[in-house]
Amino acid sequence: MGTDSPVKDPRIFISYRRIDTKTRVTSLARDLSLKFGPNAIFVDTDKIRAGNKWREEIESALDAADVLLVAIGDKWLSATDLYYRRRIDNEDDWVRREISSALASKKAIIPIRFDGQASLEREALPEELWRLADLQSIELRESDWHEDFDKIIRRLGDFGFTSSAQIVPYPNPVIKEPVASEVEIKEFLRRYPEWNVQYRPHPTDPGAQRRGIGTTLTFRNFRDAIHFMATAAWGIDERNHHPEWENIWKSVVIWITQFDIGGDITGRNIELAEYLMSVYEPYAKTLRPT
Repeated sequence: MGTDSPVKDPRIFISYRRIDTKTRVTSLARDLSLKFGPNAIFVDTDKIRAGNKWREEIESALDAADVLLVAIGDKWLSATDLYYRRRIDNEDDWVRREISSALASKKAIIPIRFDGQASLEREALPEELWRLADLQSIELRESDWHEDFDKIIRRLGDFGFTSSAQIVPYPNPVIKEPVASEVEIKEFLRRYPEWNVQYRPHPTDPGAQRRGIGTTLTFRNFRDAIHFMATAAWGIDERNHHPEWENIWKSVVIWITQFDIGGDITGRNIELAEYLMSVYEPYAKTLRPT
C-alpha cells in the first residue's frame, strides 16, 4: 500500500532588472516573506551571484516556482548592453530567459508595474514574449504600497498561497468615537495633501475592509527616519492612540484608523496625523532647497 506524497508549499520567483527595480524588489520580497515565509520567495541577490553556481540556482528555483512575478519599472524595456542594444532583444538575457521558460512551462505569471509604468505592448517585445503583454498586471505604487500589495496577496491566494504570519494582537475597544464627517476628512486632506484615504483588510475578518488615513514621509537618511519615530513616540503614547507604521530605509509609512469602531476615520485619527506632521516639519525643512 503506497503512501501519499507530501503537499508542496507553493513558491514565488521574482524576475527583475537590477538597474530598474532592485530597491523596490527588495522591499516587495521582504513583505512577501513576512506574509508567506522566507522559503516561499526566491529573488536573485548579490549573495547568490557571488557563488560558483548561481546560474544553476536560478534555473532550479525557477523550475520549482509556481508563480513568476515580473517586476517592471521604467528601465525594464530600455535597459541596454555595452553596445547600446536592448537587453530584452538578446536571447541570452536572463530576464527574457526567465519569462520565456515560465511561459513555456505554463507557470502562472503576474506582471508587477511600479509607480505608473504603462502596461506592456506586444510590439515592444520579442515575439516569444508576446503573451506577457496579454496578462493582467498589477500596479505597485510607493504612495499606496499597502493597498496595492494587498491586491498582489489576493491574486496569489488564487494559486494556493496562504499567510504564515501570526495574527498581531490589537487593543480591546476603549474609546468609541463617531466617524469623522466627509467635510472634516476633506478639510484635513486639503491642509495636508501628503495624506490620503486608504483601505486595508481587517486583521480578524478577511472579508471586511478598514478605512484610514495614510502617508509616506521621506527623510534625508535612515537615521532621521528612526529619530522621527522615536521622537513622535512620546506624543503618541500620551494620546494613547497609536498608528500602524513601518520604516523602509529613509521613509516612514504611516496608516491610522480607529480600531475601536471596527476600522474607520475619526477626529482622533486626524488629530494624531496633525501631531505627526508637526513633529515631521523640522525634518521636512532639511529636504527643501535653501
